[in-house]
Amino acid sequence: MKTWQRTLIAAVSCLALGTFATACGDDDGGTTTTDTNTTDTLQADTTEADTTALSDQCNNTADLARIGDTTKADPADIASNCGRGPCISKALGGDYAGFETCTADCMTNGTDTIDAAELSSGCTTCYAASARCTAEKCLQECLSAGSACDTCRNTQGCTPDFYTCSGLPQN
Repeated sequence: MKTWQRTLIAAVSCLALGTFATACGDDDGGTTTTDTNTTDTLQADTTEADTTALSDQCNNTADLARIGDTTKADPADIASNCGRGPCISKALGGDYAGFETCTADCMTNGTDTIDAAELSSGCTTCYAASARCTAEKCLQECLSAGSACDTCRNTQGCTPDFYTCSGLPQN
């Protein structure tokens, strides 16, 4: 397996609303190798969804009630499970638009093992776009524990765009 594939698998596996679990790092316990095959490169789709025009997509009675319902899975966890589960192949292939669409579809419809998020389509779009932004722009920074991931997400606009898009309060 190529180094970039291991890195992407680890990153997306740890993805949770644009932040990575502290336990996720870049040390897989194996020997570090350098991939010198220049013909096998990851071609990322750099066309991003325009979520900057969206605002307050989750700031409605139904979405706020669902997000606050502690008896159900957190929508951020659902987005993470969708991204590292059924949608991972899209990211591994460099199809970030497909990854985002797959994440939104998975959040909307659920799978055999992942519950549907039960959010409006606008709110779901915000979560899926945040997952894509982090995977696409902050992969290396978000592989290790610490503030580098948060700094990258803020600098690259992932976190501010999510809160603008969703209308949710920043904690």
